[in-house]
Amino acid sequence: LPGDCAGGDLDPYLELYDEAGATLVAENDDAVDLCAVLESPPLEAGTYLLRVTAATENTPTFPYVLEVVVE
Repeated sequence: LPGDCAGGDLDPYLELYDEAGATLVAENDDAVDLCAVLESPPLEAGTYLLRVTAATENTPTFPYVLEVVVE
């Protein structure tokens, strides 16, 4: 929700893996306040897995909005 990262209520961690889930392609923890923004290197066409978790054990379960932009 808006302001949750700035308020310290939300601290997501993003990981982007190849289709097999074996190779980490990109990751991000804190880009803006505690909000994660993941920008990957150029990728070949295919299927990728995005993992969204809490960055710390102290972060409770939280609702979030995931926006994906492919250029």
